[in-house]
Amino acid sequence: MTKPDSLIQVGCDRLVECIRDMSARYIAKTGKAPRTLILVGGSALAMHGIRETSDDVDLYSPDPVIVKIARDVEASSGFPVDVTMKKNLWGDLNIRDIEEDALVMKQIEVGGHTVDIAALSVETLFIVKANTFREKDRDDLPGILGKTSIERVLERISHLWEKEPAHEIEIAVSNTISELQLAAGRTITRDDFIRVDEEIVSEWRETVFQDFPWLAPAAMSMRA
Repeated sequence: MTKPDSLIQVGCDRLVECIRDMSARYIAKTGKAPRTLILVGGSALAMHGIRETSDDVDLYSPDPVIVKIARDVEASSGFPVDVTMKKNLWGDLNIRDIEEDALVMKQIEVGGHTVDIAALSVETLFIVKANTFREKDRDDLPGILGKTSIERVLERISHLWEKEPAHEIEIAVSNTISELQLAAGRTITRDDFIRVDEEIVSEWRETVFQDFPWLAPAAMSMRA
């Protein structure tokens, strides 16, 4: 079955125009610009230049007014606009610092107000997609890794480790290391952990490195 054009042609220009429309409606309702509009998922990939298009307009915002406006824009535009207020974008992995992690990719002027269009960082995108267990997300990982590095992805998940209970993030760390190896086409080595704090590495020796036994002894001497 052929998808409607609206599901295959949501590129950067259309993303920006959708956010412009949402922002104009928000300003009309509240008299101020929306504070948090963060592209996630395929929309973030498109804004980062990893994909040409997204299947929908995929946003994070904690503002219920934005959620309501998104429904109205979807109804009038004919293409899906999905806004989540939850910081666990997929599955159980929480991105508690999502607003601090996001990068402002573009600024637009709407009704005399400046609106920031932000996107989830490529490092966080890699981690999130490495933990969805969906083949379509796994297919995105080499392209995402091409915009960053193994060292930076490991650094980013170490920051998430500090914010989450260990038993909740151990699986995410293991999945991320596994998917990094597949996306990079090579084995992770001790040199890849150079940006990870030694205290966190010590914690990983007791948990995560059980899944990667060749890393445990190497990690113990990485800063020797």
